[in-house]
Amino acid sequence: MTHVAIVAASPVPRYGLQAMLAGDGEIAVDGVYGELAQVTAPVDVVVLVASNGDWEWEGDGALVLVLEEPKPLQYAGAIRDGARAVLSLDVTPEELRAAVHAAAAGLVTVPAAQAMALVGAAVETPRQGLAETLTPRETEILRLLATGIANKEIAARLAISEHTVKAHIASVLGKLHAGSRTEAVSIGLRQGLILL
Repeated sequence: MTHVAIVAASPVPRYGLQAMLAGDGEIAVDGVYGELAQVTAPVDVVVLVASNGDWEWEGDGALVLVLEEPKPLQYAGAIRDGARAVLSLDVTPEELRAAVHAAAAGLVTVPAAQAMALVGAAVETPRQGLAETLTPRETEILRLLATGIANKEIAARLAISEHTVKAHIASVLGKLHAGSRTEAVSIGLRQGLILL
């Protein structure tokens, strides 16, 4: 039996999610709460509806994050920050149940379209198409860009000057035909050059 707590500020999604999980005989909803801090009993999984994507879960149970309108970068950020699943509020009962079971088993789940983007395996964007390949240092810079840190921190981590970081970023943008750091990261993900 998988023990679950549901957390949502609004009662509508709170009880809607509870009803979705009620149809699974292997899931027991142990509590429905308005805030994460109210979850005190040990549970296997916490299903959290976060309207703005802000959350911080320190408990032992796996976290299934439900966002009202998730943005592509939120999926990767939430998984990187420890969520076991990221779903949208229009999730189906089958998707929610599957995510809860997967989270309890220690697996990570995201919608298929997002998973393809996260691993850079989208069929529409084959690996060809790069005019030039990135050097190992440029790939490292691209990975650090994906974390969202500033040039100064990249320089500190790599023990190089900010000027050198800017030069590498300019080279990455040129080789990927990207107009911005965000676009370079997006292309890098689609091309399979980096993983989040």
